[in-house]
Amino acid sequence: MSRCCLVFGLAWMLLTVSAHGGLPTSELVLEEGTSFAVAVSPEGSRLVFDLQGTLWSLPVEGGDAEALTDGLGDDRLPDWSPDGSRLVFQSFRKGSWDIWSIGSDGSGLEPLTESSFDDREPVWSPDGSQVAFSSDRSGNYDIWILDVSSDELSQLSQGESEDYMPAWSPDGSSIAFISERGEDGAAELWKIDVGAGREERMASFDGKAAGPAWSGDGKRIALRLLEFHSLTMMDSRFDEGVASQLVTLPSDGGELTRLYAGEDVFPFRPAWTKAGDIFFTAEGKIRRLAAGMSDVETVPFRAKVTLDRPAYRRRKARIPEAGERLPVRGIVRPSVSPDGSRIVFTALGDLWVVPVEGGRPTPLTRDEYLDSDPSWSPEGQRVVFASDRRGTMDLWIKEVESSPRSGEWQLTELPGAEIGPAWSPDGKWVAFLDEQSNIYVVEVEGGSEPRLIHQTHRWAGLPSWSSDSRHLAVAVHQPFSTRFREGFNRIKIISVDSEEDERILDVPSKSFGSRDGDGPVWSPDGRKLAFALDGGLWVLPVTAAGEPTGPSKKVVDEAADFIGWFPDSESLIYMASDELKRVGLEGGTSQ
Repeated sequence: MSRCCLVFGLAWMLLTVSAHGGLPTSELVLEEGTSFAVAVSPEGSRLVFDLQGTLWSLPVEGGDAEALTDGLGDDRLPDWSPDGSRLVFQSFRKGSWDIWSIGSDGSGLEPLTESSFDDREPVWSPDGSQVAFSSDRSGNYDIWILDVSSDELSQLSQGESEDYMPAWSPDGSSIAFISERGEDGAAELWKIDVGAGREERMASFDGKAAGPAWSGDGKRIALRLLEFHSLTMMDSRFDEGVASQLVTLPSDGGELTRLYAGEDVFPFRPAWTKAGDIFFTAEGKIRRLAAGMSDVETVPFRAKVTLDRPAYRRRKARIPEAGERLPVRGIVRPSVSPDGSRIVFTALGDLWVVPVEGGRPTPLTRDEYLDSDPSWSPEGQRVVFASDRRGTMDLWIKEVESSPRSGEWQLTELPGAEIGPAWSPDGKWVAFLDEQSNIYVVEVEGGSEPRLIHQTHRWAGLPSWSSDSRHLAVAVHQPFSTRFREGFNRIKIISVDSEEDERILDVPSKSFGSRDGDGPVWSPDGRKLAFALDGGLWVLPVTAAGEPTGPSKKVVDEAADFIGWFPDSESLIYMASDELKRVGLEGGTSQ
C-alpha cells in the first residue's frame, strides 16, 4: 500500500466541488483502507465491511459499495445473522462501545446492549438466537452471551485474564476465543463449552494471535498471527511486530498451516464461505483465498464519501508594532493567598500577583524561562512553582516581596521534570508530580531527597492536601481492563505516611474531569472536595481523611477549570472560558 494510504486510509480521491444549500462539498472515492474488517453473507453473495466508521455492503465480486450506516457511530466488526437478514456490530454512537443490530438493507437500526462499559466483537450464534461478545463489565474482558429474544445477559468466561474475540463453532456447542492466559500475558487460543462452561486451551503461539473463525465444517480455525522481534535495551524488553500472516489449525489440535503471508494482514476475524473460501483484509484491500488455492484474489470496492466544506473567512495574522501593548488572552493556575487578599497566576511564562478585587497585576518573576504552577506557602510569604531555568522543569521557592529576579532558590532537581507542586498546610512539605505522573513529597527545610509515595500507571491530576497534612487527593485513571485505556477518572485518597492507606472513592459515580486542573481540590477546612463534572463545578462533603459524608452538590452550571478555594472554605475560584470567577457554595451568580 502506498505511503498516502498509510497516512490517510485512502488510495484515491476524486474531488468534486458542488453547492448544497450554499455549502461546497467534496466527494471522496475510497478504494483502500486501514484496519477494517469484512464479513460474508451466509449464502455467499454479499460482503459487508467497515470503513471510516461506516458499514458498507458490496457484491461479493466487488464494485460500488453502499453505505448501510451514517458514519456517526464509529461502526465496526460486522457479523451476519444465520438467515442473512440482519447484521450485528459494535458502535460508539452513545459514548461507549455497545452492540447494535441493523437490517442487511440498512433498515431497523437498534441497540442490543447499552451500558457505561464496553461491549465489543459481536458474533451471531449458528441458530440466530444468541450473540456472543467480549465485555469489560466484570473488571476485565470476558466472553458474554446475549439472548436476543429476552435481552438476558450471561457471563461465559470467568478468568482474571483478558478474554476476547469470540467465535462460535458451527454446531453452537463451543466458543473459541483469544485469551491472554499465556506466560507474561501471551495471547492463546481457548475454547469453552457453552452449556457446561468447561474451558480448554487449544493452542499457544510464538506471536500475537487475533480474530479466530471456525470453518463451516468445524474442522479448522483460521486466525491472524503477528510475529514479533524482541530486543532488550536498558534492561527492558521491547517487542516489535515484524510480520503478519493468515494461518489455520485443526480444531482438535495439530500443527499450524500458513495460508497467506507477505502483507499486513489486519487483526480481524476472517470470513469463511460454505465452499471453504476465506475473505479477509490485508494491505488496505479485501482479499479472497479460494479453497485449496495459494494465490489470493482482490475484491475491488469503491466507497463514496461526501464531505461538507463550509466556507469561512480566513483570519489574517497581525504582527504588533514596536511598543504596542496587547491584552493577555489567558491565564493559568490561579491560586488564592492564605489571607484571601491576593491571587497568584501564570501568564506569558511568568508568575503574577493581583489583588482579589482586581487591578494591575505585578510580576513575581520576569525572565526568559517558563515559570508555572504556583502554590502559596501557608503563611503567604512564599510560593513554590515549576520552572525550566536549569534546563528541565524543577521546583523553586520564591519570596513574594522580593524583586522579579531575586529571592528564589531551587527545591528539587530530579532527572526529568517536576511539576504541579502543592504546599502542605503545616508548611513542612511540598507534594508534586514527576514527568511520569508519579507523586512525591519533599521537605521544604530539611534538605532531604524527595520521597516517592505513589506510582501511577497513567497520568494523574494535581495533588491537593488535606487540612491535617496527612493525606493527598488526586484524580487518577481507573481502567476497566488492561486491554484498552477505557476507564473512569476517580478521586484517590493517598496517605503520606502509609502506602497501605490508599483508596478510591465511589463518588462521583461518573468519570469526572480531565486529570489536570479540574480537581479534586481539598477545602482549607478539610471538609470538602471540589471538582469538575458534566460541565459544572461540584462539591463533595468529606471527613479529614477523605471519606464522603454526603452527596455531591453542583454549585456552578458551566465548565470550570483551575479550581481553587478561598480561605473561608465557603467560596471557590475557577476559570470559565476566558474569565476568572468566584462563586459561593450556595451557587447563584458567579462574580
